[in-house]
Amino acid sequence: MIGLPRRNPPATTGTQQPNHPEGGEDAAARVGKPAVAAGARVVVRGLAKRYQLTPEVTITAADGIDLTVEPGQIIAVTGPSGSGKSTLLHLIGAIDRPDAGTITVDDTEVTTLTRGALARYRRGIGFVFQRYNLLPALTALDNVTAAVLPYPTDFDKKTRAAALLAQVGLAGRENSLPSRLSGGQQQRVAIARALIGRPRLILADEPTGNLDSHTGAEILALLLGLRDTEGVTIMIATHDPTIAAQADHTIHITDGQITPSHPAGATAIGTARR
Repeated sequence: MIGLPRRNPPATTGTQQPNHPEGGEDAAARVGKPAVAAGARVVVRGLAKRYQLTPEVTITAADGIDLTVEPGQIIAVTGPSGSGKSTLLHLIGAIDRPDAGTITVDDTEVTTLTRGALARYRRGIGFVFQRYNLLPALTALDNVTAAVLPYPTDFDKKTRAAALLAQVGLAGRENSLPSRLSGGQQQRVAIARALIGRPRLILADEPTGNLDSHTGAEILALLLGLRDTEGVTIMIATHDPTIAAQADHTIHITDGQITPSHPAGATAIGTARR
């Protein structure tokens, strides 16, 4: 089991200035919420997931993972391709179900939820994917609002979507189709979409994987700044050592297990379970 103490708490006091992305505190106010809110606490115990590819071949994507993520932390999940990074995020986000173990997010034990309750739980998670997953026929504004369109909200959906697009640096591009946006701009739309439901947890799966280094650095800065402006807990699956170096903590996964790893600039605490 690993426990990750917070290295840099999201709240700021006195004259300390948080590192806000474009829009900063003003943008947080425009979207109708405090500049800093509490992130989610994630507790994983004995998590296991296997995929039966053929009668002879079984892939173990999660093998007894124990993990605690405290509210407001930014956690980088690293490891080689096929190690189980994405699987861990998909299990926590209830995109997939584990074979064994428990996942508790705040006071919700995700692994015991019914299908309807799982759908409601997923609405409280902000997902950011490597391939953006934008709807090509919808404008940037409509792509952001699409995430909450079927559900009642206590805010005006289009007003909040426009404010979020401004927060991620896309003011004036609300009516642009994805085909008229660069890769980095499309990922900014995806981040705005992830935020519209006011999630306390963001799960980002290789969010800079399809971007050049300069654009990837901009997206990374935007994600890291969200902890200050939105107060969210963020877990990022990544191959990028730059992300690992700037996260609060890094966990390394090999063959579905957390293993010791100490990349430069990050604190990693792991216990092999072999």
